[in-house]
Amino acid sequence: MMTVIIIIATILLMVLIWFVFFTNNDMVEDDGLSSIVNFEMPKLFKQEDEKLGFWSSRKASKQSESESLKSLRGEMLGKKKSLSSLEQEISDVQDIRNARTAARRELENKRTKCMGMADEVLQLQDKLGIPPDEAFDDNIENMDSADLDLRMVELSHVLRLLRREVDHQDAEKMKDRLRRKQEEVTEKRMLQEKEKIELEEKILKDRLRKMKDEEALRYNIEHAKSIEELESIEITTKDEKELKELNELIEKSRTRIIQEEEDLRHLEQFELLNEQIFNSETVAELEELVIGGVNDEQLQILNDNYAQRHQLLFGRETLAKQLKRYEELIEQIEDFTELEEFDELVIDGVNARQMKELEQIKSMRRMIVANIMYENIISKSESVKELNELIITGVSEENEFELIKMRNEKINELEDEKLSALVKQYEDEISDCTSVLELDNIEFKDVEGEKLEMLDELKGAKRASLVAKIREEGYRENYQKLRDQMKTIDDLEELQGFEIFNVGEHYTIELEKLRLGRVEFLEEQERIRIEKEELEKYNSIRKAIMHAQTSDEIQDIEISEVNEEQQEELTNLKDEMYVILKEEESIRIYVDKALENEGLTPIEFNEDLENVFLSRFGEYNAKIGDVQFSLIWENNNDLDLIIKTPKNELIHRARKTSSCNGVLDLEMNMKPESKSPLENIVWEGITGEGGEYSIFVWHRKRHGMLRGKDPTKFTVRVANGSEEVVFLTDETSFGDPLRLISNISVKDIQVRGKEIQEKEGAYLSIKDLIGNASSVNELEEIELVGLSRVRYNELVTNKEEMRKVLEQKEEEERIISENKQAEDLLAKINEGSLEELQDLVIEGVNEDKMAFLTDLLNDKISDLEMEVERRRRMVVANERMMSALNDAESVGPLEMIEEDLRRDKDFDKRLKRASAKDGDFRISLIWDNFNDLDLIVTAPSGDILHSGNRTTFCGGNLDVDMNFKPESKAPVENVFWEKGKAKPGEYKVFVHHFKKHNKRKNQDPTEFSVQMKVGERRGEFKSKLSSGDPVMFVGTMNFDRK
Repeated sequence: MMTVIIIIATILLMVLIWFVFFTNNDMVEDDGLSSIVNFEMPKLFKQEDEKLGFWSSRKASKQSESESLKSLRGEMLGKKKSLSSLEQEISDVQDIRNARTAARRELENKRTKCMGMADEVLQLQDKLGIPPDEAFDDNIENMDSADLDLRMVELSHVLRLLRREVDHQDAEKMKDRLRRKQEEVTEKRMLQEKEKIELEEKILKDRLRKMKDEEALRYNIEHAKSIEELESIEITTKDEKELKELNELIEKSRTRIIQEEEDLRHLEQFELLNEQIFNSETVAELEELVIGGVNDEQLQILNDNYAQRHQLLFGRETLAKQLKRYEELIEQIEDFTELEEFDELVIDGVNARQMKELEQIKSMRRMIVANIMYENIISKSESVKELNELIITGVSEENEFELIKMRNEKINELEDEKLSALVKQYEDEISDCTSVLELDNIEFKDVEGEKLEMLDELKGAKRASLVAKIREEGYRENYQKLRDQMKTIDDLEELQGFEIFNVGEHYTIELEKLRLGRVEFLEEQERIRIEKEELEKYNSIRKAIMHAQTSDEIQDIEISEVNEEQQEELTNLKDEMYVILKEEESIRIYVDKALENEGLTPIEFNEDLENVFLSRFGEYNAKIGDVQFSLIWENNNDLDLIIKTPKNELIHRARKTSSCNGVLDLEMNMKPESKSPLENIVWEGITGEGGEYSIFVWHRKRHGMLRGKDPTKFTVRVANGSEEVVFLTDETSFGDPLRLISNISVKDIQVRGKEIQEKEGAYLSIKDLIGNASSVNELEEIELVGLSRVRYNELVTNKEEMRKVLEQKEEEERIISENKQAEDLLAKINEGSLEELQDLVIEGVNEDKMAFLTDLLNDKISDLEMEVERRRRMVVANERMMSALNDAESVGPLEMIEEDLRRDKDFDKRLKRASAKDGDFRISLIWDNFNDLDLIVTAPSGDILHSGNRTTFCGGNLDVDMNFKPESKAPVENVFWEKGKAKPGEYKVFVHHFKKHNKRKNQDPTEFSVQMKVGERRGEFKSKLSSGDPVMFVGTMNFDRK
């Protein structure tokens, strides 16, 4: 229609133009509108006064025209106005059309942009491993501009969050790539450095091998062990001077080897003979040895050892024979049961003491056998006459009394009872007597004959028993006296000759045991005395070795009168000191020569230099004293600090102490251990003697052959009592002679002590301040002024230690505070709301914790924002979805298809392949292309189960959701309610065509089937949808547990 209007307007315009320009009729003013168009369009036809002025001028110039022309002109003007109005209307319509076209284009652009943003959100979610939220892509095709704007705002916010997370991951990947690149560059550089070092190492090894070959040749010559080895050494040098020196060295070595071989033969023979002498177990074996093949000194030692061993073995064999005979005789005596055997026994082959003991044992054993014999005779006798004729001899007085009493009792048994009772009374009286006088006053009345003789014999036996007791008491007193005398004897020979008499057999044995114990004690005392003498001799020899001043003096020291262990230790010490003294003698030559030169001039005190020394003192735990000499340098060469004391003693690395309490506390770089070494010679406390000390420095060795190691610049620090520290600096190279640094005069100990004591008050005050400092700042404010140098260094150390303690304390407090703050912040981050977290400021923690907490806070805020956005989006989506579901439900449900048309096998097969679950009931959806269809179910509780909300509180689960990406041409989706959780009521089922994927042969509309299964009962619905179609209502399932 619009096209027809435009054509008509164009024709009219052409006619009008022809009429105006191709006719001669004049136009006259017309106060009204043209008769062609009789309507007004003030909006589109607005002429101003200046346009009407054109017609006014024409009217003024052509007043004479006819009235007809005026009428025609008015008509033409009306047509022109009508034409202009028509053009304006056409223009407005065109503008409206263009505006609608632009609006449609803008709407399409917005929809395309919104879909692109939705796709980007889904891609980023997939990239980040977040379950895709299909609500972002839902119903975009049907949205108006306002809805698209709202959706784009939502998507922009989500994209910002997702992009930040992706950027974070990309940054981490970039860091990994940069780190790997840096590692590759570092590895390449290290390989280049390694090649360079290996090349330098090869050159140095070649030079070192040549030097080692030369040194090895001399070493092999000097240390050749045999003539054959010496003659096998090949000399290839062509230098006549060197050849001459090597030949002279060979001759010296030849002479040495011959002498060493002879000495070795003598030593081997000496050791063999000495071992045979000490290993000889018998005199005969010892006498078979032939001593020879040794030097005179060794021969004398062997003869002395032979004589000592011979005497020892002879005494041992004699003692063994006597002891064996002694044991044999004791066994014989113990086996005797007849008195004749005792009388026939001959005691021989034992020493006097053993013979005396055996006589005593024999006598005691004989009395025991005799007593047993008489007891048997009395107990077995049946005749009074036989008992009266029995004579009891050869037993002890006590046993004799008992035997007579036993005999009388036996006789009484055999005689008259009355007489026996009287005799028994007299026997009891005799038995009850306690003294000889009381016994003598007993008279036997009414007894005669044999009974009287028996009682007289019993009385005599009792008298003899009482006398024996008196004698035993005397023996006991004499035993006590002899025992006391024996305890006072300290000489072994006197103890061996001590006579034991008038004590009886029993006490004689006790005293013999005491004598043996005392002998063992005195032998132990003698051993201790010998060990003490050996220790004193050891200490004396050791002192002599340690205080020897020359190698000749130490060679004259003889090691003797000590045990083997001490002999070995002193020999080793002597050898060590000999080496030390030989080195010291060579050093002393260099020292005496260096003393002919002038020393160095001290430099001004340098605080930085002092700090370097103090730092190394602390690093190496150096000792501090009022007299102290220290040396530092800055490479791994070996420089030695040497001090000559006022007593003319040298302190150096071979002799690290002096008699005046000086000690080489630190000696470094004998091996190349440090490039910032320190050597320190110190007199701890205030112990350094007054006098002149000389300081020397010697460049001992240049480690390695790399250039740039020499000359070595060094600095010596001199601490002289309470005076200020002095520094002396110079440089030296390997091969330079020993250098005199300076001669330092030190005041007497008393003078230095007095000067230091005057400053002790300040020291104690500052020390208390340091000890009571509660913070590092307070400690730093303490100034170390008015102190002696010794106390200054001590307080510097104390202050440094206190600083470490306070720093550690403050660090611990800071860490505790930071940890508490971090815990509080962590609790706030974990428990805070989004508004609280957005206002939360991370502070009061270190950088690592701040970075961690900041990242955690940002992540938490991002999570909460996403959660808020998700909830908002869910509310909006649910509202829209409910609206769409209500609209779909209003259309009505689908019809259930017949059982023979159902696709039960397809459902079962696809559900099994997807590992779909079943419960109280299940609802499943299948279709047959790559498009993405979604199953939506509403529960009686009001919960909506779909791809954006896969579980509900009432037990619903969307466990299979397919073709979000075009993955299958035989997809399935499944919803089930867990056993026992489904609520009775209506469950409404919907299907939504979410997206049409751009796949070949992937066409719409898409046919689908929905199956509802409760137990073994099934119902199936079938329909089709295209992309952009609204949600389709499938039907309602009524679930009842009954």
